[in-house]
Amino acid sequence: MKYTLHHIALSVDRLDWYLDFFTKVFEMTVRKTTGDAPERKIWFHEGIQLNEAPDTPAAGTLYDHLAISAEDKEAVIARAEEFGCRRVKGNWVVLPDEVTIELI
Repeated sequence: MKYTLHHIALSVDRLDWYLDFFTKVFEMTVRKTTGDAPERKIWFHEGIQLNEAPDTPAAGTLYDHLAISAEDKEAVIARAEEFGCRRVKGNWVVLPDEVTIELI
């Protein structure tokens, strides 16, 4: 049996920003939403779950990075930069709160 990652859950303090980011930069689609602020949860078909957590620890302290497949990395990076992200190490993008995404 081949094993694959089912999803990754991120605790975020700015849920609306992350929703906007993943839908516009990676063109992800929402599969499910639950809860009310400040405890909302959003699941994307593409395997990312966002958990609203206003008092979450500093970004980057609970994991190293996310890796997301992208056919057109340059287009994704350009859209990410519109959100205030910066490109590092070639195909890596760092979000304003230091969450790091590797484009595969």
